[in-house]
Amino acid sequence: MDIKKVMGIGLAFVLLLSVIITMNTKSDKEILESTLKIDIPVIPNLIAMNDSLLETAVNRAEYLISQAQSTQLNDEEIQRLLQSALKKLEISKSEKDPWKALINAREASVEAVTVIAYAQAKKGKLSEEDVLNEIPAWASKIQLLKTKMKYNGEDLEQSIIITAEVERSLDSAENWLSQAQEILNLKNMSRALRIAYAMGALEAVRGNLEDAEFLLSSVQKDGIDQEEVFVRIYKRLSKEASSRLDDKAYPKESFANLTLHAAEEFIKRAESRFNRGFKALAIIDIMHALVLLESLDALSEVPDPWYTNATITANDVYQAKKQAVQALNEAIKNANGNELSLYLLKFADSDIKTADSLVKRSIDSGRFKNTESLRLAYALYIRATSYAKNVNKVIELLQG
Repeated sequence: MDIKKVMGIGLAFVLLLSVIITMNTKSDKEILESTLKIDIPVIPNLIAMNDSLLETAVNRAEYLISQAQSTQLNDEEIQRLLQSALKKLEISKSEKDPWKALINAREASVEAVTVIAYAQAKKGKLSEEDVLNEIPAWASKIQLLKTKMKYNGEDLEQSIIITAEVERSLDSAENWLSQAQEILNLKNMSRALRIAYAMGALEAVRGNLEDAEFLLSSVQKDGIDQEEVFVRIYKRLSKEASSRLDDKAYPKESFANLTLHAAEEFIKRAESRFNRGFKALAIIDIMHALVLLESLDALSEVPDPWYTNATITANDVYQAKKQAVQALNEAIKNANGNELSLYLLKFADSDIKTADSLVKRSIDSGRFKNTESLRLAYALYIRATSYAKNVNKVIELLQG
């Protein structure tokens, strides 16, 4: 046998053994801290941000926060909102991802408007009727933008992604508008707070519509109209997802059972969105549900973090994160530039980041073994691993 090969195998074994020994000699806290140090690969943004859109959003947040600060209210809830707005504005200025920066700026504006509206309502300068009078104009603007929807792009997959993002903004605007009306009918909240939160909801509508307008005018490209293709794809994938649900059943103490219910909810949401005219967004929901359904068998032995008290160690969590990141790296590489694969992989990325936040919560609480947070983090890491491995199977369904 080649002596170099023998030495290479021996060296690899020694390195692996040293890693195992190191992990065994670390405390649970140190292992969890090491878990958070495992870098998550960056999935590129598939839609470029216009600098002026972000700049306008940040400037608006700054102006509204300055107005909110001038109210000088001592109400605990209002002070909490104001401090949160300031923190989000700070994040929006330092965040490297422009879309995350935009989200934080938008949220800061919503909270600042809530503070301003509360002060005005307390002084009798703003009423429920004033809020209600604004709603029809926003509803009309949403409908106008819906009529401007295009279903084109350089290719089918890019068209789905771009159109889905426009629809996501419009869907969010509709939901916030509905919430504004619902908030005004709440009985367990003071009149001033109802008015304040309803006005905050309308500010969220404004932000979402600005994003939709940007995407419509700056991103959607000329090309073949794909609307009829979208309808056919949605109906075909919806039928496929529903048929797969029929033969799926898992023990209620497994995370597969929870994920199965999550897939069912995405299928229902897809149907609702499709019926409201959001065809591309419905396709994304159905594809996400299909990847979850593909991932179920790998989750059948993962305990439900709430239903069971199965012991999950710090090292279990570390190894699960390591596998998730490795799977995501491989999936990004295997996507080979396929934009829709990368778009769907953001769901796996989200599971990993949510799990990271749960690990941090356990560390901050001073509890380093078998907490509910760690059990859920472990399950999410495993799901992200399986999700990343199954994305391309669903992409093939789309193409078929």
